[in-house]
Amino acid sequence: MYSELVPLNDLSKIDSNFFYYYGDKQNSNILVYDCVEVDIESAYPTILKILFGENDPFITEMMSKESKLARNIFISTTLKERSNIEGKNYLHDLNIYSKMIVLAFVYSHWKDVTILEFKKDGCVFKGIDNDIFGETAKNFKEYINKYNINYHVDKIKKYVRFNKTSIYANETTVDIKGSFKGIPKYIKKLIIDLFINKLDPYDNQLDQLIVIYSTKFSEILFRSGLKEEFDYYYKFRETDYFSNFNNFSKNPRDTDPELLMQTVIFPLISLLRSEK
Repeated sequence: MYSELVPLNDLSKIDSNFFYYYGDKQNSNILVYDCVEVDIESAYPTILKILFGENDPFITEMMSKESKLARNIFISTTLKERSNIEGKNYLHDLNIYSKMIVLAFVYSHWKDVTILEFKKDGCVFKGIDNDIFGETAKNFKEYINKYNINYHVDKIKKYVRFNKTSIYANETTVDIKGSFKGIPKYIKKLIIDLFINKLDPYDNQLDQLIVIYSTKFSEILFRSGLKEEFDYYYKFRETDYFSNFNNFSKNPRDTDPELLMQTVIFPLISLLRSEK
């Protein structure tokens, strides 16, 4: 069913590309509107029940774990042990199966699909709802119903990929993942203003940003002992400071505010120029 539903492309080979980013592949920053995010509900436990059977002692013990973290640790540890004993790569097989049922679900429910992200048990894509289903899509739907495979399906109003970082924005929420996750609080507020409050960065805001993310301004804050203000503008993840491209330092003296402006802020406001 998989080969009939999923077209041949960079992502379709089942035993590789368990992480894929269209923007990275194109070596470009991208902004896409009205996307869809799909992932499998309780992905690994669901798939393992299918592969081993619900009555397998491994499955029984797995389901007895109360927290998601404890369950995931148990799955990883046990599958590695079984792989070593049986000469199989169960974790790899798990990723293959997950990829198959994610992409088969997407291509059996949407047409004209462009996958923007794929991450093991889910993906973000742009596509058109498909109300006309062929025989293969019908068989796949019967399969997921038979094994009680459930999916989360969410809308993303604006999707951005830049410098190995993804932004997912809706009417009231913004989520950031990737290299620049945990960005300085001021930049997080700026992103919310840009994506939700529709702030025009070219209406006086840009001049202010150029001042804040200048070496002179950062040195004034640092030398004046204004640590709270310094961290508000420049501190990542409560511990790190951006010092050069994709490199972080624990030492605030290493902060490069102008490079931060070029690497994070300029790409975002450039992508959003089309909204003016």
